[in-house]
Amino acid sequence: MNADREGTISRKIITRLVVPIMVLQVLNSLDRVNISFAALQMNADLGLSAERYGHAVSIFFVSYLLFQFPSSRALKVLGARWWIFGVVLLWGVAATSMAFVQEVWHLYVLRFVLGIAEAGYAPGIVFLCSCWVPRKYRAQAIATTMLAVPISVVFGGPLSGWLLSMQAPFDVAAWRWMFFIEGIPTVVLAFVALRIFRQEPLEADWLTADEKGWLRRDLQQEEAVRTDGIASFTAVLTDARILCSAAVWFCLIFGAYGIIFWMPLVLQEMTTLGEFNIGLLSALPWLGVGVGMVLVSRHSDRTQEAEFTGALEHRQREGVDDSEQGDDHRQQQHQLDEGQDLVDHAVDLLLVTGPVEHFGVRVVGQ
Repeated sequence: MNADREGTISRKIITRLVVPIMVLQVLNSLDRVNISFAALQMNADLGLSAERYGHAVSIFFVSYLLFQFPSSRALKVLGARWWIFGVVLLWGVAATSMAFVQEVWHLYVLRFVLGIAEAGYAPGIVFLCSCWVPRKYRAQAIATTMLAVPISVVFGGPLSGWLLSMQAPFDVAAWRWMFFIEGIPTVVLAFVALRIFRQEPLEADWLTADEKGWLRRDLQQEEAVRTDGIASFTAVLTDARILCSAAVWFCLIFGAYGIIFWMPLVLQEMTTLGEFNIGLLSALPWLGVGVGMVLVSRHSDRTQEAEFTGALEHRQREGVDDSEQGDDHRQQQHQLDEGQDLVDHAVDLLLVTGPVEHFGVRVVGQ
């Protein structure tokens, strides 16, 4: 298939798959962190101390970790389409139900359920991408969805602040309206996702027969050449690149969630700003994160390509024999394939929700 036809298929997948995933990812991040804005009013209404609020925030991650692997197994049985529908609906109901909590333990239970649902969403999205997106485009597709995280705070912070500062109707606390208004769209989009997502290319009514055939053959060829056993569970957990990536990811998340969950309360304590202005200020760091992600990823892609091309040109200037150069290139490509297989399986097994290449694990040249 020529480049034009391949580009057409790529654009269709972006429009019909990647963009809807990105929208869900925005809501996913917003429903996870909007408790930090609700805390400006909710803590006083429910009698939450800083310690109890911290427990409510943290219990989400307990269930999120506990249900990662069970979720990954369940989605293989149900299929990505129905699994994503189920977990998105569950998280939407849990997020919306936060508006009705009366006791602290209600909050704990709902945050725990929210963690269960979102634990299933991450592997579902990775698995769906693996069923649809050829490997050479897969990292870019997942990386695109990662922009949803800063986007959700950049827009969600001011939105949450505005909802908290509005005149609440029916004498219902503004923080309850905030949870309800931000949770309902997820419930609705669960049914939209069920309608637009398909398990595999053959089921898509927006691809022609030729496009379905090419995409299926391309994905099957990738699976056929995958190195056997390269990414066993033990190999992933003992690979230095994966461990390094996990350590960097831990440090990033440790600091990021400290800012996300506590910055609004700190601003409330240190200033006389209202909820809307606190939402605006809380969004500023994530505006920088979004710009940084775009610039750094573009710079990384550009410099990696330049290094790879420059190396080949240097070898040609030294008069390396074409056949020897071809053998060396094939051997190098084989090593790159093995390394990328390890990374791909690490994503599947460890359910890393993000562009692995940003943390130094993706192999240069893919």
